[in-house]
Order: sequence, then C-alpha cells, then structure tokens
Amino acid sequence: IPEVPSVDVSDVHHVLYLRKNHREAYECMCCIQQTEPLNGDFSLETLSQDASSLSCEPYDLKVDFQLPSPDDNHWLFSFEDKLESPLKERFQYEARIIEKMGFVPYFYVVKTIVDEAKSLGIRIGPGRGSVVGSVVSYVLGITQVNPLEFDLLFERFLNEERRDPPDIDLDVEDRKRKELLQALSKRFPFVAQISTFATVTRKSLVNDLRKLPRKFSLQRVAPLLEGLPRHLSVHAAGVVICNRKLNLPLVPNTDFPVLEYDFESLSKIGVTKVDILGLRTLSMLEDIRRKVSLEHFPSRDKETFLNIAKGRTLGVFQLEQPHARGLCRVVRPANLRELSILLSLNRPGPLKGNLPAEYGDRKRGCKKSRSVDPVLIETLGIPIYQEQIMRLAMNVAGMSPARADSFRRAISQKSQRVMEDALSALKSGMEERGFDRSFIDETIKLLKGFSGYAFNKSHSVAYAKLSYWIAYLKTHYPEEFFEHYLKYNAANSEKIFLAVQELRSAGIKVLPPTLKEENSHSKTFNLPLEVIPGIGPSLADALKKLPPELKNIRDIARTLKIPRSVLQDLVHAGVFDEIYGDRELAVKQYKIFVQGFDPDLVEISSVFGKKTSVENFSLNELDVAKLEKRALGFPLTPFKWNATKKFSQLSEVLSDFRKLPVAAKVVSGMASDGQTILSLTGSVQDGEKLLVINPDGTVETCCDLEQVHRVVYNVSGCFDEHDFEPASANEVTKLGPPFNVLLNGVRPLIDDFYLKIK
Repeated sequence: IPEVPSVDVSDVHHVLYLRKNHREAYECMCCIQQTEPLNGDFSLETLSQDASSLSCEPYDLKVDFQLPSPDDNHWLFSFEDKLESPLKERFQYEARIIEKMGFVPYFYVVKTIVDEAKSLGIRIGPGRGSVVGSVVSYVLGITQVNPLEFDLLFERFLNEERRDPPDIDLDVEDRKRKELLQALSKRFPFVAQISTFATVTRKSLVNDLRKLPRKFSLQRVAPLLEGLPRHLSVHAAGVVICNRKLNLPLVPNTDFPVLEYDFESLSKIGVTKVDILGLRTLSMLEDIRRKVSLEHFPSRDKETFLNIAKGRTLGVFQLEQPHARGLCRVVRPANLRELSILLSLNRPGPLKGNLPAEYGDRKRGCKKSRSVDPVLIETLGIPIYQEQIMRLAMNVAGMSPARADSFRRAISQKSQRVMEDALSALKSGMEERGFDRSFIDETIKLLKGFSGYAFNKSHSVAYAKLSYWIAYLKTHYPEEFFEHYLKYNAANSEKIFLAVQELRSAGIKVLPPTLKEENSHSKTFNLPLEVIPGIGPSLADALKKLPPELKNIRDIARTLKIPRSVLQDLVHAGVFDEIYGDRELAVKQYKIFVQGFDPDLVEISSVFGKKTSVENFSLNELDVAKLEKRALGFPLTPFKWNATKKFSQLSEVLSDFRKLPVAAKVVSGMASDGQTILSLTGSVQDGEKLLVINPDGTVETCCDLEQVHRVVYNVSGCFDEHDFEPASANEVTKLGPPFNVLLNGVRPLIDDFYLKIK
C-alpha cells in the first residue's frame, strides 16, 4: 500500500461545511429535515493547519467487480446448433462482437435471471429497449421478438464503436419482483439493489422555505443547496450482481441489500447494473391468462385489431389515454407493424408535429406518399424510426452500421453544429456514390424535418406485442378482463366508470357488486366488491366465503367487524339487493340495524305494548343514483326510459372519448339513455333532451329532443368502408363532391356534424 500524505486534524470534531459563510445554508437544510444544527463552528476553516496541506496525489481506490461467468469460454456459440439461416448467420455475427468486446458474462447473467423467473412461473415481458434488436438476446430467450422479422438492427443496441457496456432492461410482474430478487440472491454470491437521490431544486427550495418558521435568504442559500442530494431512496429497477461480495457501503436497516451508490457513481467505478422493472400490466395479463387457460396468443387476430382501430383501448397497455384512443382511429392499425408505428407516434414530439394526422392521411390516400428510399415504404415515406435513419445512411451514403448509429445519434441532438457536421458527412457519402443534387437535398431536408421525432423501433415493436396481448384478452374475454382490470384499478373511480361504459357499449349488462362467488348469467357483469372504498381483496374474499345464512347486514357487521361507513357503502352500492329484493328494502334493513332494532324481538315487544318503528321512506330512480354516486363515485343504475328517437349510445361517447349526439332523459343533473347514466357538469333543465357532451360530463349542446329532425355528418377527403360505422336511422352522412349523396344510418369515425332542427 503506498504511503498516503496525512495531516493532524485532532482539533476538529466534524466538518459539516467548507466555509463559515456556508453555515446559513447548512442550518437551512437542518430545518428542512427537521433536525437541530450543532452548536459551534464546523467549517473546514477551523483546522489549525492550512487546508492546502490536505492535498495529496490522486489515489485510485478500485472496486474488484466481476460478473458471474459461464464455465465455457465459447458459451454463446453453444446455442447456434439448432438455428437455421438467415437467423444463424446473424447470431454468429452478433456473438463474435459480444465475445470480442468481453460482454459474454453480462448476457450470461441476464439469461440466468430470465431462466430463474421462468422456473418460478414469473412472466417476463417481450422485451424493452434496443436489446430487442439483438438475435442473440432472442435466441437466449431474453426477448420474444425475432429481429429479422421486423428488420431490427443489432448496432442500435451494441457496436464496436460504442465502448459503453450493454444495457438490458427486463420487465417482470410487479408483485413478484421481490420474489425474483430473493431467488437471485441464492443463485449468485452478491445481489443488491442500488440507490437513487432526489436532489434539491429551486422550486422545492422555495416551497420548503415558505413552511419554515425561521426566515432564510433564498439568494444566499439557493446557489449552495441546488443540486445537492435531498434524500435517498431505492432505485425502482437497478440491481447489481457480482461473483463476490463487494466492498461497498450498504443502506442500513433494509429487508434486501441496497448499495448507497447511485447508477452514475457505480458506473464511474466500473460496476455494471441490470434493470429489473416491475410492470403491473404483466401481473394483470397473467391473472387473466391463467383464468381463461390460454397458453399462447395468436399472432394476428383480426377482431383484436378491429377493436384497436375503433379506439376501444381502455385498459390496453400504452393505449389507454384519451388522446391515444383518438390516435387509434386515425392510424387504424391492422397488424403488429402498424401498431408499432402507432406507439411511436403516440409521443409528445410527433403529436406536436402533427405526424399522426400526416400518416393517417397518407394511409387513407388523402395525401400521396413518396419514399426517398425503400426503407421508408413501411412508414409511408415518414422516417418514424431511428433504425430507418440508420438504414438510410447505410443505403445512400455507404456508412457502416456502427457509423450509421453514430450518425443517428448526431442528427438527433439539439446542437445545430453537431447536426450540420453529420449531415455534411452524409452529403459527402451520397456525392461519392453518384446521387444527383436534387435527391441529396430532398434527403437532407427530410432528415432535418423528422430526425427529432424518430423513435427506437426495437422498443416500439416489443411494446406493441404487449399491447396486442392485452387487447386480445380484452376482445375475446371481456368479462374476465374487466374483472381483473377493475380490481387493479379499484381506487380509481374514473377508470371504473369508463370500464362500465365500455362493457355496456359491448352489450353487457353491468350490475352492482354481489356476495355470490360467481355470476352464472352470460352477458351480465357484476362489479367486483373491491371497487367499494374500504373493501380490499382479503375482505372481499371473506365476504364471499360467508355461509348463506350469515349473508345479511346484521351478521356480516358482527362477524367481520366491518366499520359502519363501509357497511353503508355496501348497502348504497347495491350489494344486498339480491338478498333483500331491492335497494329500498336493503336500505331499510340497514337503518333498522343502525338504530339498534332486532327484527326477531320486534314482534315480542309489540305484545307488551312497546312500539318499535323505523322512519317510513321510499327510493325513486334518482335517489338510487345518488346513493350509488356517494358509494362508488359515480351513478350506476340507469333510469328506465325508451327514447322516441335514437342516436348514439351514451356509453359509446364515454368509453370511446368521442363527441356524438345522445338522446337522454335528464333529471336533477343526471342524464340517462336507458342503458347507462351520467352525472352532468353544469346546469341542464329536466326533460327529454338531445345532448352533445364531452367525456367529462360537460354539455356542449342541449336542446329538446322533439325539436331535432336528424343529425347530419360532414365528410371530407377520401375514405374507405373502414372509416364508417353503423348508426341510428336519425343519423345520416353527407358525402361531398363528386358523390353529393346522403348515407342513411351510417356515421364516419370522424365526429364532424350539425343538427337539423325542425
């Protein structure tokens, strides 16, 4: 061990800040963290010797980090025997690069993690990030997408010009991530999670200073505190695996080892991590798949893609948000490739640049699409993927795959100079290959316009596969899908409400939660008990397992010790309707229980002249809706009403996030079309109305139903038969030139219409 220069610091207890004028900032942090600063001066300036005497030569304290390795030096090549061309050639090419760069142990560790998960019955996602472009990863079972099928590039993931280690992320069931980590800790000598630090920002500092009783100067403390760690937490995904115990500090008092280092600090000392992310979608997928006993997903189900094209994507991975549903109707994906394009367009950049509309117009033939290179034909001439930019550079400028990846990264940067240098190199390559000036200029203009929007195709294809799996389960097993979707989102009344609408739009009757174990009626669906606040999975299970003789308000309250507020919500939500006959009788029995009456003693008491009574009351449709809104967060039971004129269903508007006309009966701010019910936002007079409403319940248009003759939809541009859907006889579509005709009982998927009033 080399001799390290030292200095006598026996006169200093602690150094808490460098200079005396830093004391205010230190005390500010103490107040924020609700700790008391020490009395005295604890700056570095209290040293009796000059601080410069502490300086010494840099000394590299290395951490001996090594990944577990396979016994066979050529372990990777043992997997090529059963492969056929062209998969085998691509595998050999990738394996040689991985072996040459010394990354075989990393792939060995990741494959071991995947194999361990599979042995425990833990679902692994189809892939995440650029690793999906690797045939080696596909053959090892790390990913579930064949890169050759989708023209994915290995060099987007790893190439010889990028010296940084590979970065593989794994998606696993969120509820079983901890179980997997425990199993890995038995499999490898050292396994630990890593830390992450929340830092002090000016915004958080301003908020903190407002709450402190003591006043601090923001101008003085902010420059010293901004960017400093505020608190430590466990990284959501990062895991370090080593073939020996690492001499690194661990966070004390944790159930599972956690290194005190964050990712950046570990990278600097040569420690590599693997990201294992818990994904709730995978947990839900496995629950549904096991319930319906589905072993494999068909590769291309027409009905599933038809539902996606209609925007019926509530609960579908990556496609649940309102704007995503509208995007589905614009892009109308018919296969996995087009679904991948949809996911790539569903990002802030492309949305801001109006790329989805451009792509949709080209797909429908409203605009012509011209591709400067065959690699852009898949996306109708728009460079949507980063891999397309790489392929384009390889095709027109003769760049190597590794150099094309560097080019891709360069033109995606915000630096104008870096982009211009990269485009200049592309131009030179194209000139050397004999392309004419106009084609070169067109190519460069295209890359300048779209390069900032390009997305990782490997990641998009893998996530499109997961979205498709979820959409398939929803399409073919809607009741099982929504049963689990509602349980996973029991705390979100808005999602529950929208799920109710989508079930109803599919022709399924939605009923209140029930104490029965199973619903034996087809085309009916009982909400799970978990949607009621205060009812978790264990209590819901206990309620359903009670013997029939105990399934009444009094015995349930006494047996399970349910709080009165939760019991009241059970009654108001309609859980006891089947037991007592209807909501009114159930509420009456609840009032009897709350007021302390024992029904068995009422008759005996009357013999002795003692009067026992409960307040007389009755419930109408509106009362029931209000009780449900109080218990569930939304009304459930619709008013009984048959409209004299039919238009769109209320459930369609709400579930598909569309703006369509609805005939509804309005009573005290509640609107019902006879099939579903909605609490309106704003003041609307009672009566039979035609409403144009937004999904949040705000009313855009309201008029008396009898005044409306029909609704006329406007259509512009070129449409095919897939752009229309059946509608009521009171809805017509007006086709413009050269047709100039009206289509009765048909509406376009684009909601542009006017009301024809009598």
